Amino acid sequence: MCDLNVKYGIEPELMAEVFPFHFVFDKQLQVVQIGPALKKLLPELQFGGTANSFAKILTPAKIAFDFESISEQLFTIYFIQLIASKITLKGQMLRVKGNGQEHMLFLCSPVVREMDAVAQMGLSLNDFAIHDSAVDFLILLQTKNNTINDVKKMASRLKTEVAVRRQAEKDLQQVNSELEHRVIERTKELTFSNQALNKEVAERKRAQSELQQSVETLEIRNHQITVLNKMGDMLQACRSVAETYQVIIDSIQQLFPNHSGALSLYDEQLDKYCFVAEFGGNSFIGLSFKKEECWSLRRGRMHVAKQLNEKSICEHFTSEPENGYICVPLTVSDEQLGMLHIYSGIAAQSSVKHARFQEIEQLQQVLLTASEHIALAIANLKLRESLWLQSVRDKLTGLFNRRYMEETLEREVLKAHRYGKSVAIIMTDVDHFKHFNDTYGHQAGDVLLENLGALLKTFIRGEDVACRYGGEEFILVMPDAVIEVAEKRAELIRQTVENDFTVEFDGSPLPQVTLSLGVSVFERHGNNVKELVQAADAALYKAKREGRNCVKIAH
Repeated sequence: MCDLNVKYGIEPELMAEVFPFHFVFDKQLQVVQIGPALKKLLPELQFGGTANSFAKILTPAKIAFDFESISEQLFTIYFIQLIASKITLKGQMLRVKGNGQEHMLFLCSPVVREMDAVAQMGLSLNDFAIHDSAVDFLILLQTKNNTINDVKKMASRLKTEVAVRRQAEKDLQQVNSELEHRVIERTKELTFSNQALNKEVAERKRAQSELQQSVETLEIRNHQITVLNKMGDMLQACRSVAETYQVIIDSIQQLFPNHSGALSLYDEQLDKYCFVAEFGGNSFIGLSFKKEECWSLRRGRMHVAKQLNEKSICEHFTSEPENGYICVPLTVSDEQLGMLHIYSGIAAQSSVKHARFQEIEQLQQVLLTASEHIALAIANLKLRESLWLQSVRDKLTGLFNRRYMEETLEREVLKAHRYGKSVAIIMTDVDHFKHFNDTYGHQAGDVLLENLGALLKTFIRGEDVACRYGGEEFILVMPDAVIEVAEKRAELIRQTVENDFTVEFDGSPLPQVTLSLGVSVFERHGNNVKELVQAADAALYKAKREGRNCVKIAH
């Protein structure tokens, strides 16, 4: 097996953990390393076998299965089918260089559409890393199963209570029948006193009242099950933070119509819980608070304060709710994602219909069930946002990647063509970067690019897009910018890097670097994305040929 750790600076153990589905080929496309999960799919594979002996490329079509052909399409998503099992793998090819040798890495995951397919492959959840798309599928499936199980449990309890109600009605009918018979008999005999008769009538009314309360309780619980079920389904379908907040607030208002409340979520950058939404019109929560200010977060469970003269009152209230409050943490796998606050109206008994609905024990149970749905929805949304950011952001510089830039530029060119406006792009390249890397090392080069990416962010407007195009090349997309504005911005960037840009590495300053920049504008230098990028690239190389550290406009 090829020692990637020594030759190429890649730790095979870490790669196996993060990408359990991967191949490593040499230049003859012979297998020199295979991920642990793929070993289960290809137990017969021996190291040294060529790739086209056990797999074929489905997409992109008509590409030759050789090292150089694949290298020309490194940014392409590949679909490769295993010939023996017909299993399709989806992934991307990466070319690795080191010590005069080159290898090709295929980082992939099997195309999974149903859970049965995973079992048929002989795989389990442990075979998938967090970056595999199957994980998101399994999490969503597990969430839905949990929701179904909760509904089944509630339906079972409802069925039992309905049976009790029917039995109570039957017993009441029997009591009424016996009572009427006794009244008739006693009336005929004229032996019962008015006091005894009044007592029997009072018992009958009490029984009817208890039956009515039981019916109303069942109606309320049925309403709660319906609302919780609908909330769970809608939260799984939410695609944005705004949609999630609205579904949560609407559902909580239906569950607790006589109460007010608020939703707070944890902000990792601020290390605080920040207010994001409220319902009921009575706001008692500040804009943000720390974990130490809430008893519920400190204890990791629901906190109930029935009376405000209790000692354990949370410090995050701007004013104290008159009728007490409840704080419920939103927790998934011991991670506290946020907080649900319910207050005002807990002790109210506004009507007979809602009397038992207001009981604190029942309120706690419904809150716990609702908080589980909400916490899972927020966790799933955070996971989707994290995966999206990983797909459009460059890990080193934090700028957008090339794919996102091309999609954005395509959209802006179409808008400019429709409304008769312009789009400018600035392509920049660090001068003598290869010599810099060879002299000071790749780690110093990475630090330089990371700081340069942070600097470029300070030169863009809200509608501009800064991206890492590849290596030491960067592109700025400037919608509605004319050629004069783009040239002025490029010159300002060049001067800033030349005069004021300093970077430290291992406690020592790195040498000053300079930039070469090329500028092109729609429609003056091109009518589509490809022409604009090529024009800016040509201007950039003209700047390098004419001495570097300058700005050139495309012709």
